[in-house]
Amino acid sequence: MIDISTLSEEEKEKLVKDLMTEQEPKEAPASDYVDINLNCGFKGSIKKSVFKNYELLQGIAKMEKHPEEIFNVIPLMLGKDGEVQLCNCLRDEDGIVPIDKMLAAVREIYSQVNAQVKNIKK
Repeated sequence: MIDISTLSEEEKEKLVKDLMTEQEPKEAPASDYVDINLNCGFKGSIKKSVFKNYELLQGIAKMEKHPEEIFNVIPLMLGKDGEVQLCNCLRDEDGIVPIDKMLAAVREIYSQVNAQVKNIKK
């Protein structure tokens, strides 16, 4: 998992550039979706084109200094239904969705997407 708060500005820019690079499959066409499977049990698919959304990438970049950007990032990444499903997956016994768990989930999603996109390039 990548902790974006530990990345330099140069590393963040490279990560964004890697996500925005067009994918050209070698043999069979690559899926239009990236499958994610989080440690909390959440499973889903995110359309690759979502990660070419300027507003999403801007929100992810801002999250280090402004954690409230998560309120914009999650729906852009997962859609409203996906956001509800992720919240339900992270909800504790008191019915609360801890912000630290949500931030960790966003980082995990970002890490998994980045790893899968890099694997497709090879």
